[in-house]
Amino acid sequence: MEQRTIVTALLLCGILFLINPAESQALQVNSTDSSTVSVSISSVTNVNIDPNALSYSGCTPGADCVNTSESSKFFAMQIENIGSHNITHAWFNVSQPTARPFGTGLATSFDAGNFVVLQNESGDYTAPAGGSLDFLWVDALEYNETRNLVYLTDPDGVIPPRLDRYMIGRFHNASYEYYWMLQNGTGGLCNTSDTKLYIGITPHTKTLQGSIDFSVAGNRQLVTLTTDGGQGWAVGAIAGTGGANTRLGPYCVAANSACSKVRIYRWNMEAPGATNAACTQALYFVGATTDTQSRYTTAPFLPGTSRVVNIRIRVPFGVYEGSVTQGTLTVIVNDA
Repeated sequence: MEQRTIVTALLLCGILFLINPAESQALQVNSTDSSTVSVSISSVTNVNIDPNALSYSGCTPGADCVNTSESSKFFAMQIENIGSHNITHAWFNVSQPTARPFGTGLATSFDAGNFVVLQNESGDYTAPAGGSLDFLWVDALEYNETRNLVYLTDPDGVIPPRLDRYMIGRFHNASYEYYWMLQNGTGGLCNTSDTKLYIGITPHTKTLQGSIDFSVAGNRQLVTLTTDGGQGWAVGAIAGTGGANTRLGPYCVAANSACSKVRIYRWNMEAPGATNAACTQALYFVGATTDTQSRYTTAPFLPGTSRVVNIRIRVPFGVYEGSVTQGTLTVIVNDA
């Protein structure tokens, strides 16, 4: 079959030659002259992300919503350097709810940006396990519980916890919920360097009680936070807590002065304390080798090239039915 194809092509070439032999002959040239063409490109730093919209439906509380639930089956986003200048840093930001969304009876109290988890194209290089554990929050905002959890024991051995001493909450990591207790520091504030954040080692699930007795050192991870100057937050880091299949992290964590909010982030280098020395687990998506923070890929991010990031939606338990408030995922770059 291959020989027959080649022969046919040769025959066709021959026929074309016979029909129009002038096409194979050089044109007569009597004289030539040339003009030079010079072009100078201005320095422009610009980036594009596609797709520019994602729409998920049929998502279940307590689970990751993946590309099979996305209207176009998108599983990743492509970031392109469409400018003319090398990009040194790239990171992400997301929208967040303006108040505690749970228990309002409104799906719109939740912000879809707060559900976004991302994974490096080849998986998070620090993660000891693959799959969903490599998908980490850009910057998730958690609020403290509005009422006490009567089955928890605080680090002082008091059940239920003393709310004048500890604020309690949970990291809503899909079906794995990690309880946390925030002990205020100097002046009753939680943005001081003596603020303590306790995180349960074992998650609470539909079938497992998890770490609920924080008076036992083996049940908790203690993070002593460091004040972040004028931003009004204190920051620390968790390398990862939980078992091989239920790991939370690696992340940086930050608490606000009023002890009412805790942020847990991996990919937002503009989050409070992200560039603080105490935050060792936040990543630039693209970063320079001289950065004290880690990076997934090394700069420069050249014009005309692209990077890929995988995306999922991590839905907590207790999200009210219906359409949540549309969120945003923003990629930010600089040449610094």
